[in-house]
Amino acid sequence: MSASDLEALFKQAMAAVNAGDLVRGRALLEQILEKDPQNDWAWVWLSGCVEDPLQRRICLQQALKVNPNNPAALDGMKVLDGELVQVSSTTPSLLESRLAAIGVGESAAPVPSASSAEPVSAVVSAEAMGPATPAMEPASEGVPAAPTRPRRRWWLWLILGIFLLAVLVCGLVVWQVVLPLVEVFQIM
Repeated sequence: MSASDLEALFKQAMAAVNAGDLVRGRALLEQILEKDPQNDWAWVWLSGCVEDPLQRRICLQQALKVNPNNPAALDGMKVLDGELVQVSSTTPSLLESRLAAIGVGESAAPVPSASSAEPVSAVVSAEAMGPATPAMEPASEGVPAAPTRPRRRWWLWLILGIFLLAVLVCGLVVWQVVLPLVEVFQIM
């Protein structure tokens, strides 16, 4: 198999993984690695096709054995070691995305679109993977999510303040208007 055939097979594998067909992507990547076990990027992409963290670690270690400076493999190992937070691969429900859009709920993260889907184990952008190909366009969803500060619920405090003010006003009205009227009627 020539280098151009391996490159075409690699593009097919990336497209399959990006489309969510991990079984097909894994099979194509394993074909590539049978012919070229020194392909560090095939090892990195294969790590995204396996579910078991031990298998992922083995794939990433193989990639680092071939190329110790592979940024995706380095970041993948950091994810496995708990040093980086992996981007969530689950798509929120319609309700969760609507609540997030108005700032209610656990997070206000944007909903990833189906057209920019990255592999499940993506932790780096496509720029770090070398020259972009049609099957692998840069997407910000692949960048590790920075820890976000909890959103301040100013509107909740505003409502609570208005409620307490209303209770205070009602108490003053009762004290200044109703109690004197009760006393007047008791005298009669």
